[in-house]
Amino acid sequence: MGKVTKKVWLILIIVALALPMFVGCKPEPEVPDYKAEFLGVLKNETGKIDSSVAVVTITGENIAVELKSTVKATVEEEAQILVNTLKTKTGTGTTLTIAGKDYTLDSDLTVLGKAVKDGLSAGKISYTAKVIYSGQTVNLSGTITFTGLGE
Repeated sequence: MGKVTKKVWLILIIVALALPMFVGCKPEPEVPDYKAEFLGVLKNETGKIDSSVAVVTITGENIAVELKSTVKATVEEEAQILVNTLKTKTGTGTTLTIAGKDYTLDSDLTVLGKAVKDGLSAGKISYTAKVIYSGQTVNLSGTITFTGLGE
Protein backbone atom coordinates (compact mmCIF):
# COMPACT_ATOMS: atom_id res chain seq x y z
CA MET A 1 0.00 0.00 0.00
CA GLY A 2 1.19 3.45 -0.79
CA LYS A 3 1.53 6.31 1.66
CA VAL A 4 -1.57 8.04 0.28
CA THR A 5 -3.71 4.93 0.68
CA LYS A 6 -2.56 4.48 4.30
CA LYS A 7 -3.45 8.11 5.05
CA VAL A 8 -6.90 7.70 3.47
CA TRP A 9 -7.55 4.57 5.52
CA LEU A 10 -6.34 6.28 8.68
CA ILE A 11 -8.68 9.23 8.06
CA LEU A 12 -11.60 6.87 7.34
CA ILE A 13 -10.96 4.95 10.59
CA ILE A 14 -10.78 8.17 12.60
CA VAL A 15 -14.01 9.45 11.02
CA ALA A 16 -15.71 6.08 11.60
CA LEU A 17 -14.76 6.18 15.28
CA ALA A 18 -15.53 9.87 15.84
CA LEU A 19 -18.78 10.12 13.87
CA PRO A 20 -20.92 8.14 16.32
CA MET A 21 -19.81 10.46 19.12
CA PHE A 22 -21.26 13.47 17.29
CA VAL A 23 -24.33 11.76 15.88
CA GLY A 24 -25.25 10.34 19.29
CA CYS A 25 -25.07 13.73 21.01
CA LYS A 26 -28.39 15.24 21.93
CA PRO A 27 -28.68 19.00 21.83
CA GLU A 28 -28.99 20.75 25.17
CA PRO A 29 -32.65 21.28 26.03
CA GLU A 30 -33.79 24.88 25.83
CA VAL A 31 -34.19 26.47 29.24
CA PRO A 32 -37.28 28.66 29.44
CA ASP A 33 -36.74 32.33 30.27
CA TYR A 34 -38.89 32.44 33.40
CA LYS A 35 -38.36 36.17 33.92
CA ALA A 36 -39.65 36.95 30.42
CA GLU A 37 -42.58 34.55 30.92
CA PHE A 38 -43.55 36.15 34.24
CA LEU A 39 -43.24 39.68 32.83
CA GLY A 40 -45.55 38.53 30.02
CA VAL A 41 -48.07 37.30 32.61
CA LEU A 42 -47.75 40.59 34.50
CA LYS A 43 -48.32 42.61 31.31
CA ASN A 44 -51.34 40.46 30.47
CA GLU A 45 -52.87 40.86 33.93
CA THR A 46 -52.23 44.61 34.13
CA GLY A 47 -53.81 44.90 30.69
CA LYS A 48 -57.07 43.71 32.27
CA ILE A 49 -57.28 46.75 34.56
CA ASP A 50 -60.22 48.96 33.68
CA SER A 51 -58.68 51.65 31.43
CA SER A 52 -60.99 54.25 32.92
CA VAL A 53 -59.15 53.66 36.21
CA ALA A 54 -55.53 53.24 35.13
CA VAL A 55 -53.25 52.33 32.26
CA VAL A 56 -50.18 50.32 33.22
CA THR A 57 -47.09 50.24 31.02
CA ILE A 58 -44.24 47.84 31.75
CA THR A 59 -40.86 48.67 30.22
CA GLY A 60 -38.22 46.16 31.18
CA GLU A 61 -38.78 45.84 34.91
CA ASN A 62 -40.05 49.40 35.42
CA ILE A 63 -43.76 49.96 35.83
CA ALA A 64 -45.58 53.18 34.97
CA VAL A 65 -49.14 53.64 36.20
CA GLU A 66 -51.16 56.42 34.60
CA LEU A 67 -54.16 56.87 36.85
CA LYS A 68 -57.40 57.88 35.16
CA SER A 69 -59.79 57.68 38.09
CA THR A 70 -60.16 60.51 40.57
CA VAL A 71 -61.45 58.04 43.16
CA LYS A 72 -58.52 56.53 45.09
CA ALA A 73 -60.75 53.73 46.39
CA THR A 74 -61.33 52.53 42.81
CA VAL A 75 -57.57 52.56 42.15
CA GLU A 76 -56.90 50.60 45.34
CA GLU A 77 -59.63 48.06 44.44
CA GLU A 78 -58.06 47.49 41.01
CA ALA A 79 -54.62 47.11 42.64
CA GLN A 80 -56.02 44.55 45.07
CA ILE A 81 -57.63 42.58 42.22
CA LEU A 82 -54.26 42.52 40.44
CA VAL A 83 -52.44 41.37 43.59
CA ASN A 84 -55.03 38.64 44.23
CA THR A 85 -54.62 37.41 40.63
CA LEU A 86 -50.83 37.40 40.92
CA LYS A 87 -51.15 35.36 44.13
CA THR A 88 -52.75 32.59 42.05
CA LYS A 89 -49.96 32.70 39.46
CA THR A 90 -46.98 32.76 41.84
CA GLY A 91 -45.70 30.31 44.41
CA THR A 92 -45.41 30.49 48.17
CA GLY A 93 -42.45 32.62 49.15
CA THR A 94 -43.02 35.35 46.60
CA THR A 95 -41.90 38.59 48.24
CA LEU A 96 -42.14 42.21 47.27
CA THR A 97 -40.15 45.09 48.71
CA ILE A 98 -41.63 48.53 48.15
CA ALA A 99 -39.84 51.61 49.42
CA GLY A 100 -37.76 49.46 51.78
CA LYS A 101 -40.69 47.52 53.30
CA ASP A 102 -41.06 43.76 52.72
CA TYR A 103 -44.37 42.09 51.81
CA THR A 104 -45.22 38.46 51.14
CA LEU A 105 -47.93 37.77 48.56
CA ASP A 106 -49.29 34.85 50.55
CA SER A 107 -49.89 36.95 53.69
CA ASP A 108 -52.26 39.75 54.68
CA LEU A 109 -51.85 42.52 52.13
CA THR A 110 -53.53 45.43 53.88
CA VAL A 111 -50.08 46.89 54.58
CA LEU A 112 -49.25 46.58 50.88
CA GLY A 113 -52.27 48.76 50.14
CA LYS A 114 -50.75 51.44 52.39
CA ALA A 115 -47.47 51.21 50.47
CA VAL A 116 -49.37 51.76 47.23
CA LYS A 117 -51.14 54.76 48.79
CA ASP A 118 -47.75 56.13 49.84
CA GLY A 119 -46.55 55.60 46.28
CA LEU A 120 -49.54 57.51 44.97
CA SER A 121 -48.45 60.44 47.12
CA ALA A 122 -44.74 60.13 46.32
CA GLY A 123 -45.23 59.68 42.58
CA LYS A 124 -42.31 57.27 42.21
CA ILE A 125 -41.19 54.39 44.42
CA SER A 126 -38.55 51.71 44.01
CA TYR A 127 -39.33 48.03 44.30
CA THR A 128 -37.67 44.63 44.24
CA ALA A 129 -39.41 41.30 43.98
CA LYS A 130 -38.47 37.67 44.42
CA VAL A 131 -41.16 35.86 42.46
CA ILE A 132 -41.63 32.11 42.57
CA TYR A 133 -42.94 31.36 39.09
CA SER A 134 -43.26 27.84 37.62
CA GLY A 135 -41.13 26.58 40.49
CA GLN A 136 -38.27 28.94 39.61
CA THR A 137 -37.10 32.11 41.35
CA VAL A 138 -37.35 35.27 39.26
CA ASN A 139 -35.73 38.43 40.65
CA LEU A 140 -37.05 41.81 39.55
CA SER A 141 -36.15 45.36 40.49
CA GLY A 142 -37.12 48.74 39.19
CA THR A 143 -39.40 51.66 39.85
CA ILE A 144 -43.14 52.14 39.97
CA THR A 145 -44.14 55.58 38.75
CA PHE A 146 -47.61 56.99 39.36
CA THR A 147 -49.00 59.84 37.26
CA GLY A 148 -52.42 61.32 36.71
CA LEU A 149 -54.06 61.27 40.12
CA GLY A 150 -54.06 64.63 41.85
CA GLU A 151 -52.21 66.38 39.02
